[in-house]
Amino acid sequence: MKSENFMTSYSRDRVLQIELPANMPMSQTNLYERQVFYWLASEYFTGIGEIVDAGCLVGGSTFHFLRGVRDNTRIDNKTCRVHAYDYFPGTNHAKFKNNLREFEGMYVSYKGKLNDFTSPEKVEILFIDIAKDISTWRDVCRIFFDSLIPGRSIIYQQDFCRPRLPWLYYSTGYLLDLKKITILEPDYNSFFFSYD
Repeated sequence: MKSENFMTSYSRDRVLQIELPANMPMSQTNLYERQVFYWLASEYFTGIGEIVDAGCLVGGSTFHFLRGVRDNTRIDNKTCRVHAYDYFPGTNHAKFKNNLREFEGMYVSYKGKLNDFTSPEKVEILFIDIAKDISTWRDVCRIFFDSLIPGRSIIYQQDFCRPRLPWLYYSTGYLLDLKKITILEPDYNSFFFSYD
């Protein structure tokens, strides 16, 4: 499936119909974004790459990606499909593991500075909520962008519309030309991009 099929398969109305469970972990994402995470993992994700959740805090976003992978009928191998990266300060890593206990074996978590880690070989869905400073944003670009799959990968950039993170605007403009990234869907504070 090519990334332009994202627009034919994506429907805001369809996403808004997704029911969220009552027992969701805490998250700094809105309800619509959580519905999008589930939709991406359950209906868009093919398994030719992995899902990266960069900036997962205590697993609120990871939870919905994992629910989607679990319910995705097109993929058989559901082991370690979601890669979650965060600093996990204090007790956050323990809370993260507890919040995701029903999905044990379906994810890998990376605790610490992002530049200490590498990317999965191929990234089909990249959710970025860790780029709160310019140094970390550079690490995101360096670590993950070469693993994107042309014609398939979706980048979901959280905080894109927030003026307190101006490097996202300027650098993404550069990347739009350099990496052939196309804006697909503006949403509240976030943007979808496809990697062509």
